[in-house]
Amino acid sequence: MSESQNNKRIAKNTLFLYMRMLLTMVISLYTSRVTLATLGVVDYGIYNVVGGVISMFAFLNSSLSSSTQRFLTFSLGQGDFIQLKKVFTASLNIHIILSVLIVLLGETLGLWFLNNKLVIPADRVFAANMVYQLTIFMSLISIIQVPFDGTIIAHEKMDIFAYFSLLDIILKLAVVFILMIVDWDKMILLAILYSLVVLFRFILYVVYCKRHFIEIGFRFFYNKLLYKQLVSFAGWNLFGAVAVLSKDQGLNILLNLFFGPIVNAARTVSYQVSSAIANFMINFQTAINPQVVKYYASNELDNMERLVYRGSKLSFILTFFLGFPAALNIDFLLDIWLVKAPNNANIFIILLLIDNMIWSIFGSPMANSLQATGNIKKYQIIVGCIVISILPISYFALKLGCEPQMVFVIGIFITLISGVMRYKLCVSQVGFHVRLFLKMVVKRVVYILLLSMPIPLVVKHFYSASTWHDFLIILLTTLIISAVVIYTVGLEKEEKLYVRSVLNDRFKRWI
Repeated sequence: MSESQNNKRIAKNTLFLYMRMLLTMVISLYTSRVTLATLGVVDYGIYNVVGGVISMFAFLNSSLSSSTQRFLTFSLGQGDFIQLKKVFTASLNIHIILSVLIVLLGETLGLWFLNNKLVIPADRVFAANMVYQLTIFMSLISIIQVPFDGTIIAHEKMDIFAYFSLLDIILKLAVVFILMIVDWDKMILLAILYSLVVLFRFILYVVYCKRHFIEIGFRFFYNKLLYKQLVSFAGWNLFGAVAVLSKDQGLNILLNLFFGPIVNAARTVSYQVSSAIANFMINFQTAINPQVVKYYASNELDNMERLVYRGSKLSFILTFFLGFPAALNIDFLLDIWLVKAPNNANIFIILLLIDNMIWSIFGSPMANSLQATGNIKKYQIIVGCIVISILPISYFALKLGCEPQMVFVIGIFITLISGVMRYKLCVSQVGFHVRLFLKMVVKRVVYILLLSMPIPLVVKHFYSASTWHDFLIILLTTLIISAVVIYTVGLEKEEKLYVRSVLNDRFKRWI
């Protein structure tokens, strides 16, 4: 397949993912608002921190997920369908074994941690345990679903991926409406209904994959070399997954131990807002990641490098274009969304948006290029050690009396340092060129920041964004200036031609 055909496929897949993301974002923000209002701040914080306990064990799943997607995509890139069937079967068997392991860990160590370490009001301990058990069930189903998710992504069926995700979020919207009208323990009811949604989603994925992909099947299969490759690859990914866990759920639990469930609620709200924006970038990266692996499998390393750099730059543009105006108007947006947002949510969101912008440059495309090589031992040890250091550093900072937002500030520096190290490994292990990176990514990112920010910041100084009038002035000023700057200095010549072509087509259709 030619590079232009690959670019068209990426554009098409990205479009499907964005259509899904727009609706998902709107529904997610609405369901978060209703869920917070229905559960209350304390129960909302408890629900999310309890889910974080089982996530401490589900990190095993994320490491195998990366392994599954890499080997499935690599087999497709080489056109080896016999190997593809073997990879899927081995992955499914490993995930079934893993699900049993996580249940055992969850019902022993996790259950002890829940009842002996977390800060939970005495009258909500029973409800928290019910939620915990249902969360284990949801994790079990989600783990076994991973090979099916990986198959859809490896085949680049992003339209199907988008449709299933939309159905999932619509069902969760229905859950919220049921939550409002049923007079029962809201936290337990929420967990029960979400469990049913997860089960239905799993059945849907299995049925679709079974009907459309030849590699799908369950049988006892053992190939020592293949299992060793999958588990070895996943084993090194495991260390990276532990590091990510430290930054996400580890910090959430740390905040609970120092400040209680109310701060957990603020942290949850902030992650939902930042994730809603970051998901635009993540969806774009999801669309290009299979092509990165396939370029490597076919030994087209120059095309792979340019695709990674273009992905990094465009990921930053998407994150900045949405994140900067959101940060300038965050108090007004929170008042509209939640009416009364938890304390500290606004500063948490701004810090997380900065973290997302740094990650967008050094994140998934670069990590995926290293994953494509299959040689990830050095990468996971170096970057994993840097990322995992956030937990002890944050612990000592809070022990010294720092405010909760300090853990997010520490996270920003850790993301930057780990990102630079990730790129240095791309240079040494994959053969990336620093000069090309500076030209295609760094120079354009710096120009965008320097030229886009001053005027909106001045406008923000004169308008408080406390009314719709102020909000619209700041928003429109920021979006217009950012769009002009991004088009002028952020895009390459062929990217500008593509943008003009799309706009001309849309204009002709309107006419």
